[in-house]
Amino acid sequence: SLNSLINKLKNQVKFIWYEVDLSTLNTTAEKLFANINKNKIRLTGADLIKALFILDIENNDAYNVEVKHHKKQNFANEWDEVEQTLGNPNFWFFITNSNEQYYDVRIGKLFDIITKNRQETDLGSYFLMNENSSLRNWSAVYQSFKIALEWFEDSYLYHRIGFLVNMNILSFETILNEYNKEETRSKKAFNGWLNGHIKTYMNSFGLSELNYNKHKGRFGQCTAVLMLYNILLLEKYYPNQKFSFGDFIEQDWSLEHIQPQKPKVKTAASWIGWLNETENIIADKFVDDYQKVLLVDSDQYNIKEINYNDLLERLGLLNDNATIPKDLILQLDILQDIFEEEFPTHKIQNLALLDKVTNSKLSNGSFKEKRSLILKINEKEQQNASVFLPLGTINVFSKTMITDIESIQLDYWSPKDSEYYLMEISQILKPYLNA
Repeated sequence: SLNSLINKLKNQVKFIWYEVDLSTLNTTAEKLFANINKNKIRLTGADLIKALFILDIENNDAYNVEVKHHKKQNFANEWDEVEQTLGNPNFWFFITNSNEQYYDVRIGKLFDIITKNRQETDLGSYFLMNENSSLRNWSAVYQSFKIALEWFEDSYLYHRIGFLVNMNILSFETILNEYNKEETRSKKAFNGWLNGHIKTYMNSFGLSELNYNKHKGRFGQCTAVLMLYNILLLEKYYPNQKFSFGDFIEQDWSLEHIQPQKPKVKTAASWIGWLNETENIIADKFVDDYQKVLLVDSDQYNIKEINYNDLLERLGLLNDNATIPKDLILQLDILQDIFEEEFPTHKIQNLALLDKVTNSKLSNGSFKEKRSLILKINEKEQQNASVFLPLGTINVFSKTMITDIESIQLDYWSPKDSEYYLMEISQILKPYLNA
């Protein structure tokens, strides 16, 4: 109503007053006003909520001027502490699993948790808190932050909560609500509740069932297995080191095939590299080791055999711009089928976590090429820490998990290597897998 608007203008609107001499500045009032306001900064939902808290202090008649000043100062200090801590990527990606762009100020995440705001705008919490004064409980917000900080500083809780949140199994809000229940408050009960959810998730599928084509992606089971594997590896071998959820998100870690898939760029040179890489893996199928001849199903493919040496020689005569003849394409397709039958290309035992930049540098190269680059990056990382490589990935390409000394070779990733890798993953994840 008009009366309501007039009352708000009288009692709630504040004016900033500037005394200026327009003749000295050689301008008009309109131009000066425009200049002062042209670079204005939009208020965020968090700014508006901050104002609500300050007004609550200011309007509380139980406080005298000195108490009001002290409380506002204390509130400002705590607010800054929260916002600075949320600026730490590892803390931020411990309580949320995505870089939610609608938070202009990260403290808005805490207000969303307190108000149960589901709108994808940082103004949602403001409207809820403005309407309901009981939600404007700064001590509750700050207490929730302190609980999160306590968990963050506890490596055991940090890893398990971070895993559940990052794999979208549980939200941080759900975990906080559960912790606030009397029956889950003890350390033993809370740890048991967290581990129970991890076990339930890990036993909702079998390691041997996982396939890159079906279970890849940011929240896919392949990613979850390798994240938990890397977390537990750190706990076992480097107990003072914490898994970096910040790097996981900001460096865009994803799944890398250890033994490469078929070439992405199908030139003669890339096919030659792939053939050289896979030869050792299917060598036991050669019926003539000298000519390197494989027999194939003539009913299925309309040819009887593939001569490896002849195939390599003919590809070697082509330049990268040349069209590969159809009969060679057929043979390469057949070899891919044979290789897929012989080697678990898309299984978990042929996958590792790697950051996006390093992944693009590898560009589906051979295992030997990947190994050389990753070990170089790891050596540089220890000097300047610009790229963080997961421990499990370093172990894979340095083959430190292999226990069969007689079969160790560093030129390719063999079926035997993948078997030992799967065994180690199973062993490390054993506390979370059913017997």
